[in-house]
Amino acid sequence: MSSRIWGVKVTMSGGLALSQILRGRLTDLHVSIERRIALERARTVPDEPLLRRLQRERILARDRLAALSSPVMPPWARAEGP
Repeated sequence: MSSRIWGVKVTMSGGLALSQILRGRLTDLHVSIERRIALERARTVPDEPLLRRLQRERILARDRLAALSSPVMPPWARAEGP
């Protein structure tokens, strides 16, 4: 049996652990958002609403990474959902 998590094929019989995949994807997302924030701040007239939205997304990614590091699986990461 296999499924796709954020575009990555995951098999139940082996392969990467789900938390490792999620952690990697969230880390990539966090870095990408930080780059976008830096580019926007470098503009002559930064788009403040865009910066606020990007900062919220960055914090959400950071919080999800922290939740994955805890011993208890957060409800949003469970297969059945909250």
